[in-house]
Amino acid sequence: GKVDYAKRSHDIVGIFYAKADGSHLEEVIFPSNNPNGIGLSPDGSTAVYVAVDEGGRRSRLMLRSLDAAADPVALTDPPANISDTYPTWWPEGKQIAFLRMSRSDCGIHVMPALGGQARHVADCFERTIDYIDWTSDGSGLLLARRAAQGDQLGPTASGSVHRLDLASGAITPIAYGP
Repeated sequence: GKVDYAKRSHDIVGIFYAKADGSHLEEVIFPSNNPNGIGLSPDGSTAVYVAVDEGGRRSRLMLRSLDAAADPVALTDPPANISDTYPTWWPEGKQIAFLRMSRSDCGIHVMPALGGQARHVADCFERTIDYIDWTSDGSGLLLARRAAQGDQLGPTASGSVHRLDLASGAITPIAYGP
């Protein structure tokens, strides 16, 4: 058995590998300054993470096996001033959803987990999405968003959760609360 975990310290994250008994602790993904940019595959064997270029002008998604000493593989290669972030694995592990953002635009994308063409599935809500995750059946994405200034959520609302249906592209709010 094995245990994979992330260590967070002052928004610097590293991924470590250890045997279930706690021995053989090894850092497998170098420290990252993007703590919201790491996703573990459903079988626990692979991580997708956000790597920020040295100049900080763009970020791409990287794939890394946690069981082998393999080098990371770039999944995305966006142009300058574009950031691919918030990766999340499809429940069956065959796809990864993520946000692609620039200063003025934000899109939700899905791509094959082992690489390939990313497809745009929806626009973001004025860059207000803080978290995305797959529905349990893999047919859609859950989007957690914060309220934007002048948002229809109302002046006291802290945010909302929406469901993006991948087949139709429809985005619908999910009612929740006390």
